[in-house]
Amino acid sequence: MEYFLSLIYTIIDVGCILIFLDAFSDRRFTGPKYWGLACLYSVSAYLIIYICTYFSEHDVFLKIALILLCGLVFGRVLYKSISTIYLLLLLVLEYLLTYTISFANLYISSLVCGVSVQVFQQQEKMTPFIISSAIYYFLEVALIVTISKVVKSKWNLKDGFKQNSARALLYLSFPVASFAMLLILLRISSKQEISNNFIISSCWIIFIANIAILYLLNQMEQQRQNNERLLALSQQLQFQEKNIKEISSLYSSQRKQVHDFRAHLNTLTELLDNAHYNDAKAYLKSISDQHNERVFLVNCHHTVLDAVFNLKASEALKKNINIHFEINDLSQLSFDPIDLTVLLSNLLDNAIEGCEKIPSGREIQIFASLERERFCCIVRNTSLPVRITNGEILTTKSNSSLHGYGLINVNAILNKHNGEYTMSYKNGFFQFIFELPHHQD
Repeated sequence: MEYFLSLIYTIIDVGCILIFLDAFSDRRFTGPKYWGLACLYSVSAYLIIYICTYFSEHDVFLKIALILLCGLVFGRVLYKSISTIYLLLLLVLEYLLTYTISFANLYISSLVCGVSVQVFQQQEKMTPFIISSAIYYFLEVALIVTISKVVKSKWNLKDGFKQNSARALLYLSFPVASFAMLLILLRISSKQEISNNFIISSCWIIFIANIAILYLLNQMEQQRQNNERLLALSQQLQFQEKNIKEISSLYSSQRKQVHDFRAHLNTLTELLDNAHYNDAKAYLKSISDQHNERVFLVNCHHTVLDAVFNLKASEALKKNINIHFEINDLSQLSFDPIDLTVLLSNLLDNAIEGCEKIPSGREIQIFASLERERFCCIVRNTSLPVRITNGEILTTKSNSSLHGYGLINVNAILNKHNGEYTMSYKNGFFQFIFELPHHQD
C-alpha cells in the first residue's frame, strides 16, 4: 500500500510539472508518444525517490538535485522553443511552490492533531496523515492548474522564453538561493530552533518574490520584442519611402520619353527628308542610348509589380548584373500592393547585394507565376557561400542589430497571408522560393 500511494503521489507531482510547463512552452510531441514519455518520466522520478530514500534517507539536497535533473532531461525531450536555463528556472519555481504548500499543509495538519510536525510525519500509515496528503495534492493540482490558466490567458509567456538564456541565468540565481534558504529553514525547524510560523511566512515571501521576478521577466521580454518590431517597422517605412521615390522617378522618366517621342520623330523625319542620313543615324543612336538607361524588361500586366521589377532590373544592369525574368500574367493578383512591394523589393535587393560581393558571373533569375489558387515566386542569384541555420541566414555584417530585417519583413508578410517559403544554397546560387495561397474574387 505504501509503495502504491508513493507511485500515485509521484504521478500527480509529475502531472503538475507538465501542466505548469505547458503554460510556458509548446509540446514537441502529441498523442501516444507524448504520454508514453510522460509515463517514463513518472517512473524515473519514482525510482529516484525510492533509491534516495533507501540509500540516503536524510540527504534532502541529493534527492532534490536528482529530481530536478530528471525533470530537466525529460523537459528538454518533451518541450521545444525553450532554453535549458529557462526550463530549470521553471522547474525550480514549481518545486518551490509545491514544497511551500506541502510544508504549510503539514504544519496546519499537525496543529489540528495536537502534535508536532516531526511526530505527525512519523504517522505515515495513519488515517490523519493520509487525509492530509490528499488535501495537499488537491491543493497542488488546483493551484498549478489555476496558475497555468492565468499565464496562458493573461501573460502569454511562450515567445518570451525562447531567447536570452544568459539573462535567465541571473534570474535562476534567485530561486536557487530561495531553495537553499528554504532547506536551511527546514533543517533548523527539525531541531526546534525557530518557530514554524516564521518558516511558513518565509516560504510564502520567497514564493511571492519569485512570482514577481517572473512577471518582471515577462515585461522585459515583451519590451524587447516591441523594440525589435519598432526597428523592423522603421526599416520597412524607410524602405517603402525609398522605393516610392525610385518608382516615381521611373514613372516621370517614362512620361518624359513619351512626351518627347513626337519631337524625336519630327526631327528624324526632317533629317531623312533632307538626305542627312549619317546625322539621322547618329541621332537615332543617341535616342537609343538614352532609352537604354531605363530598361523595361517586364510586362506582367500588374502596374505595381511592373514598376518594382523594372526598377530593380535597372539597378542590377547598372551594377553589371545579368537579370532574367520568366513571369506570366499577374493582372489578377489581388494582394495588397504595399505588401507585394515590400516582399519582392526586399528579395531583389538581397539578390543584388549578394551579386555585388562576387567579382564575376553575376546573375539574377526571377520566376513568378499565378496558377489556379497559388502565387509562386523563385528568386535565384549567384552568391558567396551562405550559412542557413534553422531557416535563418547568419549575418556577417558588423552591426547585426540594424541588419537582417529584410528577411524579417519578408517572413512577416508571408505569415500574414499564410504563405510558405524555403531557401537554399547550392552550386554557387542562393535560392529563395515562396508560395502564397490566392483566392480570386
